[in-house]
Amino acid sequence: MSIRSRLRTTLARQIREPSGWIGGLLGHLMALEHRALTAWCLDLADLEPGHRVLDVGCGGGLSTRRIAERVPRGAVSAVDYAPRMVRQARRRNARAIRAGQVEVREADVAALPFDDGVFDRAIAIETVLFWPRPVDAFRELLRVLAPHGRVVVTVDASRESPQREELEQAARALNYTLYGGDDLEALMREAGFGGVEVVSLPERGRGWLTVTGRP
Repeated sequence: MSIRSRLRTTLARQIREPSGWIGGLLGHLMALEHRALTAWCLDLADLEPGHRVLDVGCGGGLSTRRIAERVPRGAVSAVDYAPRMVRQARRRNARAIRAGQVEVREADVAALPFDDGVFDRAIAIETVLFWPRPVDAFRELLRVLAPHGRVVVTVDASRESPQREELEQAARALNYTLYGGDDLEALMREAGFGGVEVVSLPERGRGWLTVTGRP
């Protein structure tokens, strides 16, 4: 295997499941890179101060902190399946964890450690592209949502982008899935969601996309 191939394989593995010092650094960089995307997603999520929110694939925990700021009388449960990111998210949200507003757990989105119907919102920022079984994951999110709840999925890169061909090549190289709004809507509906709404800003980032579904 060439040096270029090894580097690409390492990068793909670290993006999917950050580990070690490289993963720690990558977690911080991704959190900073996605600040504007996170703010846009949370605006669309229509959070209320008392909401209980699930942050799916929280990474380094910056999204968790931003969500907690918007639900001061509510609670945030954050999950990530990379132990390195769980530790980083716990450090970043240490004060809110001590106050009992935030919890961070190691978990897979397709097997969540929560009871049925407990969350007002489930938010996934820049994570769905790595889910190996997206329909199973959406079914699990549907299970933990309250009847009035919503799942809100946001990505920075999508098939809506004018750079679609280049992005599809990158997705193949780094082993993730590049979705369009129609793709995510179909997956959500297959999982049982209704009232699916698609919002696209193709000129922002690499094709910003948010898809919202209701039980």
